[in-house]
Amino acid sequence: MSVSDPTPERPLFDWYIQNYHRSNSDSTRTKARTVGKLFKRFTNEKGLNPESVDEEVAFEFIEMLVEKYSADYQHQAVGEVSRFYSYCLNKGVEGFEGNPFESVLLDHDPLDEIRGRDPHMLTVDQMSDYFASLDNPRFCTPALTMAKTTRRVGEVINLDLADVNLAHPACNWDVHQKIRHRDDYIYFGPEAEKGEEYRGEVRHCSSKTKCCRVVPVDNELKQALLWYLAIRPGTADPYSPLFKAAQHSSKRLNKEYLTDKIKEHSKNLGYYYGPNDEDNVVSHYFRHWATTRLRERTTGDTGLVDHIRGDTGSDMKDQYTHWSEEKERAYLDIVPKFFD
Repeated sequence: MSVSDPTPERPLFDWYIQNYHRSNSDSTRTKARTVGKLFKRFTNEKGLNPESVDEEVAFEFIEMLVEKYSADYQHQAVGEVSRFYSYCLNKGVEGFEGNPFESVLLDHDPLDEIRGRDPHMLTVDQMSDYFASLDNPRFCTPALTMAKTTRRVGEVINLDLADVNLAHPACNWDVHQKIRHRDDYIYFGPEAEKGEEYRGEVRHCSSKTKCCRVVPVDNELKQALLWYLAIRPGTADPYSPLFKAAQHSSKRLNKEYLTDKIKEHSKNLGYYYGPNDEDNVVSHYFRHWATTRLRERTTGDTGLVDHIRGDTGSDMKDQYTHWSEEKERAYLDIVPKFFD
């Protein structure tokens, strides 16, 4: 038995949190522990251990959540417990033969509808002014990357030169195998995790994605990347950070520093209204904004945007086994333009 296996001193749900959530934030782990305590209390009252929970008991747990908790927490708790069962199954934990929560949700939709975020979306013209006035390429280019690709700030911060393949004489470094045959593409992957070494560097934030995606670089983003690369310090080591901390630094741009700079710019333009306001234009706003704008312009192929975002729903896996020139053209046709 390895040190990562569950033990009587380290119960199953604690073991799951320690392993599955090891690279996530303290707040994420705290929320998972809260769900674990609730689920443990529920099963203890029935004299059951997790391995003994069947679909009937799973449905009773869901009914209890619907009766006592908000829609947000219902979805959070059921999602966490379902991931716990899937993780135990994937790791071959003795006694686990199925995921009762997944089975229940396949046949029922008992959870209350979640409201979710509904931020006010700036127009494309307003966003164009936003980027036009963000005149430092060290901050404008990563922000523009998020607004073009829907990707999270952690994914953009963790990019290395090898993850970008630009058709330009000055960009002659070795690139990731996923994009070696694709000019003007970016590779986003799940490898970088907080506190873990990747490509010889301990990363300070996680990419928070579970899958690999290759995303085309349109002409505007390409020009912005070349603009930034012209002032980027250091050599063209493919495993060095794409976005550096400062003009004369070899260190990676800090996630918090970029976030603060974007917030400062938003405040100057009147697009920051106070802490936790969903209308604030902050780094994560670009993911929602880009998703909305891309979906508005999508006709027919609704899975395209989900694929670009890095979503992993089973309804789109078969459709997007291979990225094609047709999908590339479809994305480039709908990507927002800010400087035309």
